[in-house]
Amino acid sequence: MTPYEKTVFPKMNDFPLFISAGRNDPIVDRQDTLNLHKLYEKSNALVELYWHDSGHQLTNGAIKAATEFYNTHIK
Repeated sequence: MTPYEKTVFPKMNDFPLFISAGRNDPIVDRQDTLNLHKLYEKSNALVELYWHDSGHQLTNGAIKAATEFYNTHIK
């Protein structure tokens, strides 16, 4: 979810961030997720956005993708 509109993000200097989002999320709509992704990109974060076909829940696919992201960028 996108934070308060006037939030100023610090420069993140390739800080790794993983976002998982559901295409059928009844709580956070697609545009809100895209806005959050854009805010992190503008802050120079190394951000990956993973879309799944479910709603607001965590999926096995998202866990697998987050694990791969972690192993590539953090571990």
